[in-house]
Order: sequence, then structure tokens, then C-alpha cells
Amino acid sequence: MTDGRNSVMETAKVYYPYLDVLKGIAILLMVMGHVIPWTLDKSFIHQPVLSLSGNELYLSLVYKIIYSFHMPLLFFVSGFLFYKPIKRNDKFFQKTLTKRINRILIPYFFTGSLLLVSRGHWGYWFLQCLFFMDLLVAALMLITNKCHLNHKKEFILYSVVGAFLYAFGKVFSSLEDETLGIVVIGRLFMYYPAFVLGFFMNKYMKLKEFFMNRYIVFSSFILYIITFILCGTKIPIIGFISSVLLPLTMIVYLYHLCCNKFKSGGVIAYIGRNSMEIYLLHSFFVMIFKEVGVYMISLNSLVTCVTFQIVYSFVLSVIAITLSILMANFLKGSSILKKLLFGL
Repeated sequence: MTDGRNSVMETAKVYYPYLDVLKGIAILLMVMGHVIPWTLDKSFIHQPVLSLSGNELYLSLVYKIIYSFHMPLLFFVSGFLFYKPIKRNDKFFQKTLTKRINRILIPYFFTGSLLLVSRGHWGYWFLQCLFFMDLLVAALMLITNKCHLNHKKEFILYSVVGAFLYAFGKVFSSLEDETLGIVVIGRLFMYYPAFVLGFFMNKYMKLKEFFMNRYIVFSSFILYIITFILCGTKIPIIGFISSVLLPLTMIVYLYHLCCNKFKSGGVIAYIGRNSMEIYLLHSFFVMIFKEVGVYMISLNSLVTCVTFQIVYSFVLSVIAITLSILMANFLKGSSILKKLLFGL
């Protein structure tokens, strides 16, 4: 493994077992979140919660919960691991750029090309977003360091950049469909808050202590439920605030849970340590049974529908994850493939 403090897909030099657990949770949910829509293939699962009822709501619930926080959770861990103090004259930005090209861009283009040829779409948007996010925050770190910004001015700087990214995303959001998913820079704002939250939680101990307060954690969970319901509402300002807060509230809750409950990690931490391999290879191993989707649509009970989706997607995800890890270990036997496929 290379320097784990530089990427969500790597294990930290200063080992944080709970971060591997968070990565494991996120990557497992990611695969489950692919199994469900690929099986159902129904547009209504993307509709706001408040616009759904009955069977459509039952079929969408698991998918919506997963997609409300699983990718922001990966960006949160990325931001947490990305922070490190800048030493004078250490060519921080140049080193960051070189590492990101080797660790992220090479697998992005090489494995992405394989997926495009075999599946007809590019995929791996997370790696592209992570590459630009790392470089953006690296630049902000240099500005903060060179200008000797205090905490307040640093917060203002990051907030202004966030506002710019929001406007930027509105302008370039259509490029993803027009380029077969190759250009996804319009997504940067969606995951910037989670990345920055992780970054600041590692940088400032007081912020970490604040979010470890059990009352804050409980409030975050309640707020998650509220924003989950309101997200996508037709009232623009409420919908916007809810969409920003929704993943952050669950991240705070899960961070507290994993810090206190998982001291060693176990299987889920092992999955987290192999998150890069799983992310890149799982699409080749996810099995889709359209007949199961037809059966799901026939279910009219909330409990039955939700339970069936969880069990079905979990089982197929475990199979895909296992095969991904086995294939990755086999491919790593070649130093060339190890570099091209996984950036190692």
C-alpha cells in the first residue's frame, strides 16, 4: 500500500481502524446500491420521497437510504485522510499531483476503458471527482498556509469555494450525459461538504470532540430522518439545505458509532482495506436477475419488500465483493497490471 493518508482507497500510515470500517460500510452499500436499481430498472426510485406512496415507496426506500450517504461517506474518509501539516519548501502540491496521477488517474483511465468496451459506459466517476477534489483542497491548504489565515478566514475561504462549486455544478451538470459519464466535474459540489468535513475533523481536535458529543450525535440522527423526508421537496431553499445536510448528519452518526464500537474492525474493515479493488472490479461481477425485479414489484407489504431487497442485494453484493477481491489478488501478481488497474 502507498501512503494511506492520501486517499480513501488506502490504509493510513497512522492506522485508524474505524476509518477502514467506514470505508467497508460505504463500499458494501455502494455495491448493494447498484444491485437494486440494476434489478428493478424503474425510474420512480429516483423520485423524491414525498412524491411516492404505496408500492413505489416500498421499492425505493432501501435504495434512497443507501444513496443518501454512502458516497459522501467515502469522500468524508478521503478528506479525513488527506489532511497533513504542510512543511516549508516540501513541494506539497507537486507531490500531491504526482501521487494522484499514479494512484487515481492511471486506474481511472485504464480500468474505465475496459468498462467502456465491455459495458458501454465509462463509470468510475468517484475517482475523477476525488482527483480534482484532492488538488482543489491542496491548493486551498497552500493558500491558507501562505497567507497565514486564521480559523475564521479559513472557513470563509472554503465556504466561498463551496458556493463557487455549486454554481459551477449547475453550469456543467449536463456534461456527464453528453460525454458518456467521462466528464463528471459537475458533481464536485455534491461531495465537497463531506470531504471538507472530514478534512477539518482531522485538522481540528475541538471539532472532532464536538461531533463526538452524544447529544450532537443524537440530534444528527433525528435531523437525518427529517432531511431524508424533506430532500427533494418543491420548495427550493428547503430542498437545497436538506440535500446538503442529509449525508453529513448520517456521517456524524456513523463516525461516532464506529469510533466507539469498532476497535479492531474485523470483516467489514477488511472490505474497507480492499475498497479500491472492489470499487474498480465489482461491476464485472454483479449478477442481475430481471425476474427478481418483477417479483419485487409484485410485493405490497413494506416489511416484506424492504427485507427482501436487503437480503437479495446483500447476498449478491457479498458474492461480487468476494470475487472482486480474489480477482484483484490474482491480477496483482503482475506488477504491470497492479500499476495500471489499481495504481499500486
